[in-house]
Amino acid sequence: MSVPDGLKPERTREEAFSIASAAAAYRARVGHLEVPCGHVETVTAFDGWPEEVRLGVWITTARSRGQP
Repeated sequence: MSVPDGLKPERTREEAFSIASAAAAYRARVGHLEVPCGHVETVTAFDGWPEEVRLGVWITTARSRGQP
């Protein structure tokens, strides 16, 4: 995976949440969203930078807050 040159730009809160598309990638690959709590998904963010998303923690937190 190629990484753009230069410093990694800071993201706004909205941009960071757009990385939640990692859940869709995980589901497409595995077929479900029963994600282990410690799972980390690496995705390419909107700006071309690889981003590690703590998907297991994100899913667990969303479910505990009553979100689908």
